[in-house]
Amino acid sequence: MTIRLKTAPAALAVLAALVVTGARPASAHGTSHGDGTVVTDYRYEITSFDPGVDGIDLVFVGAIGHLQLTNRSGSEVTVLGYEDEPYLRVGPDGAFVNLRSPATYLNEDRDGSTGAPESADADADPRWERLSEDPVVRWHDHRAHWMTSTPAVVLSDTGSSHDLGTWTVAVEIDGRRVVAEGTTTWVPAPDGDPWAIAIAGITIVATLALASRWWRPMTAVLGGILVIPGVALAIGAWNASPAMWSDKLTGAAVPALLLTSVAVGVVLLGRAPRDGSIIVAMGAGGLVLIEGVVRLGHLTSSQLPTTLPPSVDRVGIALVMSLGLGLLLGPIVRWTWAWLHRPVTPSRVANRLPSSEG
Repeated sequence: MTIRLKTAPAALAVLAALVVTGARPASAHGTSHGDGTVVTDYRYEITSFDPGVDGIDLVFVGAIGHLQLTNRSGSEVTVLGYEDEPYLRVGPDGAFVNLRSPATYLNEDRDGSTGAPESADADADPRWERLSEDPVVRWHDHRAHWMTSTPAVVLSDTGSSHDLGTWTVAVEIDGRRVVAEGTTTWVPAPDGDPWAIAIAGITIVATLALASRWWRPMTAVLGGILVIPGVALAIGAWNASPAMWSDKLTGAAVPALLLTSVAVGVVLLGRAPRDGSIIVAMGAGGLVLIEGVVRLGHLTSSQLPTTLPPSVDRVGIALVMSLGLGLLLGPIVRWTWAWLHRPVTPSRVANRLPSSEG
């Protein structure tokens, strides 16, 4: 059973709804998950952290200041909040958050605008809530990212890197205080004009190729190529995301659906060319939104939320944008051209003749 042309608008509407509802990033939360889609020109690095115990590791995850503490030792580690209160606890029993810590609520958004409830008191006894059975915790820490406006030294020289200072985050390991130190560096972003020119050029070439008489093999070739950067971008974003598994699975569902749509459409080209072309166009259009438009900031920012090398990530985005647009626009141009140049039949000529009645 094949998909007929008249069913394509309804299917496209359903797919568009899935794209819109699935495109939003995971909601930010200071202790368990956060927005993994944000790009920046500030680079954060941990320069000093010596826990004195094997199995304890503190690293950055993502591009906007998410810290991840892993504790595979038998010790218990407590992350201290902004008033030196117990904030997070990681140990053999898993990861916990202190609901009395003001940091729990201040870290819920990137600019710290969420107010703490009256029950939050840095001097009160902790009230621990389990986050996970795994001894790993990720959180957004305002001490470890740049929160004020762009500094004057950057504005005076946007073409160079600038060291903007250091920061510290304290933890307690079995009651022993250990301080992690890090640095913040402003790194200039790449020029986005060459990427824009490349996307426009490839889009035009792909659209013309897909509107030509060779549209079937070109759809198969370009659709197959599109899947490769689409999968790579999804994997890079998945590995870099500080979100919880449930949020990551939800966010990955729509890209997976779109990539599957392109692959299925390519397979159908052999026995149902028109249907296959429609399905490929639908999937490609969705990928342009999900993995192209949403990530356009990657082309003009230096610090990217992906585990892919920055150059590979940007090439992938450019290919998804240009090939996806070509696979979407090519059939539209082809069908429009065919409609405008459809043969004149006797019935059409008769309809154009003036009526003899009256």
